[in-house]
Amino acid sequence: NQPMSDQECVEGAQNRANAALAATSTAEYGIGIEGGIQAFFGRHFQVSWIVVIHKSGKKGFGCGPRVELSNKIVGKLGKDVELADVIDELSGETDLRSRGGVMGMLTCGLMPRNKILASGVIMAFAPFLSADTNYW
Repeated sequence: NQPMSDQECVEGAQNRANAALAATSTAEYGIGIEGGIQAFFGRHFQVSWIVVIHKSGKKGFGCGPRVELSNKIVGKLGKDVELADVIDELSGETDLRSRGGVMGMLTCGLMPRNKILASGVIMAFAPFLSADTNYW
């Protein structure tokens, strides 16, 4: 089911990160990514959350930029209809989420999914990247 809050996205990303870490005994980190929708101020936004878990158990959290979703898009969502289904229908493409994603579609390619997720992954690694500083 489509995560419909930041909390659901973070929980999903944590589950994915734990699964990634458990998938091989030589992994130092597990990275989980979960996208979803967050409503606030009477509007809906697409969100992407990233969780990094070190084998020691230490965690880092990050998210990418958000983009507002139109009422047309939100109105098509349902129990068995996720955002990926809606963007494929509206764009006339197949598996758009694996390429530009909804953000790429709504920004006419200026902010595709890979750029959004890359920034979130970097933010999730911040506690590890700056661990030797007095910031933490």
